Amino acid sequence: MVYSISFSNVQTLIGDGKIIIRDRQILTVDKTEVIGTVKAIVERLKQPYL
Repeated sequence: MVYSISFSNVQTLIGDGKIIIRDRQILTVDKTEVIGTVKAIVERLKQPYL
């Protein structure tokens, strides 16, 4: 049982039989896609509210 932990303590994480984090790198997220999505949201938020 783990009471408290931070991300820096995690080297490998397995959930539902799949490796999610290996060598402290998140494998389940496409960083390029996330960055593109965030940029689009930021541009939309910059526009005046009408």
